[in-house]
Amino acid sequence: MKFGDMTQFSGIGIVSPNFQARRSCSSAWSQDIPLSFREIPSAFVLDHIAAPDGLVNEPVDSIKLRCYNNPSKNLMKNQYFGDINDYQKYGLLRCLSQAGLKIGLCWMLTQNDNSGDGGHIGYAQNPDRYRDHDPELFFALQAALSSGTRHISLAAQPGILPGALSFSDLLTDQASQRFDYFSRLFKALETIDLLFFDPDNGLEIPSTRYGHRGSSKYLYWREVRQAYDLGFSLLIYQHFPRVQRTEFIQRMIARIRSKTWPKQRIYAFQAKWTVSFLAGQSSHASRIQAAVDLVRQSWSGLIHIVE
Repeated sequence: MKFGDMTQFSGIGIVSPNFQARRSCSSAWSQDIPLSFREIPSAFVLDHIAAPDGLVNEPVDSIKLRCYNNPSKNLMKNQYFGDINDYQKYGLLRCLSQAGLKIGLCWMLTQNDNSGDGGHIGYAQNPDRYRDHDPELFFALQAALSSGTRHISLAAQPGILPGALSFSDLLTDQASQRFDYFSRLFKALETIDLLFFDPDNGLEIPSTRYGHRGSSKYLYWREVRQAYDLGFSLLIYQHFPRVQRTEFIQRMIARIRSKTWPKQRIYAFQAKWTVSFLAGQSSHASRIQAAVDLVRQSWSGLIHIVE
């Protein structure tokens, strides 16, 4: 089975709670194969699970799956898992969760670009300097790195982001696929309070047009506005470009405000190589303020808050 193949499995199978169930939009299925979930090779990730009558929540006679063969070699973000940026990113999300916000994670997974990024893991060998920001998170990431396992699916494990809902579909540069991607995202995570976007690079830039080569590495303003209009508070992850950072942060805060018109303050959480922008809904104001206070208390020295 090749990467992205659509295959129909028949027989009794138990749906894993770790994967998001949804109706498939594809009508092109291969022949029935008598196979249960337990017989599916561990190299496959069951990404989409659907049945003729809609969402799967119990044993069924026929299910349809999209499988990704050996995803650790095919998807971005696995190569970054557990680095210092993740420690800070997950720490921020944990503060938002501890303040009572239900978190949704849009990983915006893309094909691996075979770059050498993801090597900033020395912090895990320096507990005296980094551990006290969030000891539970520190030791969970340290254990993952020590085991040699770097995979985004580990983000849902205890000690990292338990309880968060993840959307792990592959995002491509194709405009039609991207539109469908975000439609599925908003449906799958409709019950959450705060939606975290994790693009490879960050918010859109003029030189990379929507639907063109490289566009999968960016979040576009139309998607920011759509998500905010649907009632989600937003946390957007951004790698710093090679510009003056203070001016860049202020410029992006102004642009986010112009696109969402939030009644609440926009926060920027600045780390060494990245910044995360938070645009909250009015209904989430007290919980967001509690989360900001937690970040100030726990992450001073690693995360600087810009208001």
